Amino acid sequence: MKKIFFRGFTLVELMVAVSILTIGITGVSRSFIGIIAALDVIDVEFQAMQFLETKMNKLEGEFIKTQQIKSVTVQEEVVIGVRSGVYKLEVIAVDVPEEKDVYPQEQDLGKIIEPNKAISKEEPKTQLYQAKLTLTWQQSARERVAKLETFFLETPKEEQAALE
Repeated sequence: MKKIFFRGFTLVELMVAVSILTIGITGVSRSFIGIIAALDVIDVEFQAMQFLETKMNKLEGEFIKTQQIKSVTVQEEVVIGVRSGVYKLEVIAVDVPEEKDVYPQEQDLGKIIEPNKAISKEEPKTQLYQAKLTLTWQQSARERVAKLETFFLETPKEEQAALE
């Protein structure tokens, strides 16, 4: 009688192989879940920036049309994708140092050369405004923030007419 040898795996070898395969699949699935979560964060941040750019474009369009802007603070609830957030617009006047503060030696020199010329303090002043647009929302147990900022230079009507 011939002896038959079976070539195969023992139960212990199969259990070890299944354990290693399970650990590998668990690691890959965790990485996949992390990638999906990161893509969700990026998608919402992209939508938030698009929202802020749209608001900024409207603000710039109004400024170009009227050549005026006022200090204001606006806050409202908004929905970005499936997330709710808070939109905030702040327009504030920025103090710009006067020319005499920036170049004191030129002012002194002007007084020496033309001592009889009066310096007019009543000239209309160009005003600089800073606009800050902020969108805040909750995602992945963290507070997320998107910001856009710009400046507007409001010139007096007399200077606008002279420039045109």
